[in-house]
Amino acid sequence: MILEELENQLRPHIRHQSLTEIPGFPSADFVTVQDRVADGSYSLGVDFTFANKLSLTAYGRAWALMSWFLAAFPVIITILSVFVAVLSKRFWLLMVIPSSFFAYLLGNPYNPARKLCSLVSLVVFFASLVAWASQDQYHTLSWIGLSFGASYWTVRFLYRVNHARLRRLALSSETLMIALFELGKLGILDRKSGESFWASETGGDDAALQTDTADSVATGSVNAEGSGNAADLVAVDALESEADQMLFDGTFEGAISRYKEVISLDPARLHIYHRLMEVYARTGRTVEAESQRRVLAEYYLKSGRRQDLDDLAEEAAGLGIGPD
Repeated sequence: MILEELENQLRPHIRHQSLTEIPGFPSADFVTVQDRVADGSYSLGVDFTFANKLSLTAYGRAWALMSWFLAAFPVIITILSVFVAVLSKRFWLLMVIPSSFFAYLLGNPYNPARKLCSLVSLVVFFASLVAWASQDQYHTLSWIGLSFGASYWTVRFLYRVNHARLRRLALSSETLMIALFELGKLGILDRKSGESFWASETGGDDAALQTDTADSVATGSVNAEGSGNAADLVAVDALESEADQMLFDGTFEGAISRYKEVISLDPARLHIYHRLMEVYARTGRTVEAESQRRVLAEYYLKSGRRQDLDDLAEEAAGLGIGPD
């Protein structure tokens, strides 16, 4: 298997052969990490930029070509607009050059104003669409707005999908998780204690080692296809990953909004209710936190899951919520 070949290439370049060897790592072993991410005790964060880089080799030739196309979309739009501007002598179309450039920059998930930018880009896109359909005289201005909106959301989509895929890939291979952790491309948030764990915090920051490992990971050929590649599952996973990243960044309102969307799309993800309860409690919204606790308690009680009910009571008590 290709993943096994990649693991064999990585092992000589990483300093730890198992998670148990990493000083200060929050879990005893890889299986525990998988279980705690599954039940919502841990949140796994991965680097968006590196996820895009890895996508060029990790998910097959078809997705590599699609990634290249999506990443180059703002450039393609710009080149096309320049040709049209020259041929039609509508030189205002050259404004697509800075418009697409800024859309590419603003679409980066590390943009601190990404929520505002997303709203603005949607307004600009749909206003431009209406203007295009209504008056011929607005076609030039409309094209500039459409180019901005399309470029922005193309970049956002590419980041979100690749982020979700790398997150799943890291949870399928201990060796890859170690490599990403040592590179500083992966971190873990313990939701109960609020502590986060990154390579820089545990001493895994040797520059030469990181460079060698990064080349091995990014240029390897990994087959990450599996049962979770359906479009709807990818979309929900991407949404959950974005919410997790917001939680890492301390953008609690954004995380709450995304988690609610995840629940509306996939109500069976019980760990999201736990995360909402935690975020509400951490932001002082005890009424909403208690509401989430009751939803979980009622479900566990009806399902006969006594251990989960006891764990919920312990978790809620640690957050300062629960029945009097």
